[in-house]
Amino acid sequence: MVLYFKGKYKGIIGLGSTLKDVQQLVGNYVNVYDTYEMINDKEICFELADIDNWGELTAPIEFIFVFRVKE
Repeated sequence: MVLYFKGKYKGIIGLGSTLKDVQQLVGNYVNVYDTYEMINDKEICFELADIDNWGELTAPIEFIFVFRVKE
């Protein structure tokens, strides 16, 4: 089953936000292959838009993935 996340992470970060926004507003992340995971929140990761003159901090977030993490 696929559910679509249409909200905003922490009520702030959504589609079109940047990793610069993530750093400044909610915390640090790590790059894992083609996605960016929050260090303290393993339930969510971001993928950036594939645009010309791509910059990690300035490319808009195109996808937000939300996972169920087993405790």
